[in-house]
Amino acid sequence: MNDKTGSSGDDGSLSGGGIGEAVKGISEKLGGVARDAATNLVETPKAAGADAIEGVGRAVRNAANDIGKESPVVAGYVRDAAASIDKMAGGLRDHSVGDLLAMVTKFGREQPVAFFAGAVVAGFALSRFIKVGASEAAPSTNEFGE
Repeated sequence: MNDKTGSSGDDGSLSGGGIGEAVKGISEKLGGVARDAATNLVETPKAAGADAIEGVGRAVRNAANDIGKESPVVAGYVRDAAASIDKMAGGLRDHSVGDLLAMVTKFGREQPVAFFAGAVVAGFALSRFIKVGASEAAPSTNEFGE
């Protein structure tokens, strides 16, 4: 039967509203694929960031162990800092990007001075990492340009 109710015709073609339904189905599938791709694109660096933060936590904990031999009180503070770093890494792993963005936005509204200071520190750290990476990537030359 080939009427305008959206059913398919005897030859397998779509007519009327059936085309709209087909387009809607395709667009929903494409939207799902795009959403999955975007999630993967963001989740991979997020996991790498959490790994890097955990590495910093391990380094801070090792420093606390070294400091503990000479100054147990200071070592306690450094261990507390390491625990906070570990908590940050866990939070990064456990929350979606949207949740993290909402938390950062809320913090920025509630504590604008601390947020600004954190942004300055993060910018400084990022510039240092970029500078170190660029100097390692640049070919070394001697005083004669060789």
